[in-house]
Amino acid sequence: MVEVTQAGSLGNRILAMQDVKSEIVEIPQWEGVKLEVRSMTGLERADMLERYMDNDGNMNIRDLYPSMIIACTFDPETGEPVFSGEQADALNAKNAAALEKVAQVAMRLSGMNEVAQEAMGKDSSEGASDGSTST
Repeated sequence: MVEVTQAGSLGNRILAMQDVKSEIVEIPQWEGVKLEVRSMTGLERADMLERYMDNDGNMNIRDLYPSMIIACTFDPETGEPVFSGEQADALNAKNAAALEKVAQVAMRLSGMNEVAQEAMGKDSSEGASDGSTST
């Protein structure tokens, strides 16, 4: 039998780790604006998938992308969120390539690439071979 203190010790070490990943992304369509894109926590990711994926595994990209961008983008200088929830519709009116770039980085950092590809009807192996890890 494993001692509770040993299991608790490793568990406490893991829980104390700062494991949120972030990446600075430059958006040429927005005059070279740089955003800090951060990964979601497990709870944020689960909530996002629950909100925007139906029972058949189809993802509502129209609403998912702005929500991901709102949840994951921060001002790299201040650490403050860039957008608020009320700006989702306004975000959807912005350049599609810019939205795609930010959303894809957020999904990659949050471990959602394969889920999103499968939900959109793509073979998840198509995007896995490029080996890119930064934008």
